[in-house]
Amino acid sequence: MILHQLLVQQAAAWGVDLRWGTRVTGLSADGVEVGGETTPYRWLVCADGQNSLLRKKSGLFTSRPESMRYGFRRHYRVTPGTDFVEVHWADCGQMYVTPVDEDQVCVALITSYPDLRFDAALPQFAKLVVRLRDAEFHHRTIAAITASRRLNNVQSGRVALIGEAAGSVDAITGEGLSIAFHQATELAAAMQSNRLDLYQKAHERITRVPRSMSRLLLSMDRRRVFRGRALGALERQHEAFQRMVAIHTGSSSVREFGVGQAILLGWNLLHA
Repeated sequence: MILHQLLVQQAAAWGVDLRWGTRVTGLSADGVEVGGETTPYRWLVCADGQNSLLRKKSGLFTSRPESMRYGFRRHYRVTPGTDFVEVHWADCGQMYVTPVDEDQVCVALITSYPDLRFDAALPQFAKLVVRLRDAEFHHRTIAAITASRRLNNVQSGRVALIGEAAGSVDAITGEGLSIAFHQATELAAAMQSNRLDLYQKAHERITRVPRSMSRLLLSMDRRRVFRGRALGALERQHEAFQRMVAIHTGSSSVREFGVGQAILLGWNLLHA
């Protein structure tokens, strides 16, 4: 909520015309149809989510999702145990615990099982059951879909896609907003150069590591033995874990990981 307010304030300071509650209904050669009126544009940036209407109208159709999972979240009145996001694993999926206030956490379930629900999954996370046993949860449980989706093109003519409208990676990476911010920077530069093809190339570069990390992390889903080996190896090899996190956040590269580090991690994985 705070981030949203800051973004709105900055946009307003730059003179952006914010039309809250105005519905976008279509797209034509003359402009975008907003609130019953046709608004011409020099550039059209479509940031309307993974089910983007403007993506469909512009002809930048999506490919089929590489994978799809199901998410549920609710807020509990309980003191956070840490300032960090916790990820708890079980055979049914993961539960994420995020501190959102001094006396409140957001707990989210992400699973590959379409019929599984929050209350049925919680008993599989023994540590969380203990922590949340007497905690009051408020607001209703919210459901959503998290998909790994890759598009062939994220720009065409004067139209560009950004955020989840431009494709997405599974929420397990925690990279949603970060990807969108990097895309925004590259898209602005491409507009200044009057070459949206530069954004296409940058988009591929920005999403390459998150997609690889998503596949790597999801390889542990539903595989208890492999998951135990992998997490055990990373627990013993702190430096390798730190370097992998650095690669994931963009502060390091795969090349800097080193052959020796990879061999040692593989050895620990085999003998975990």
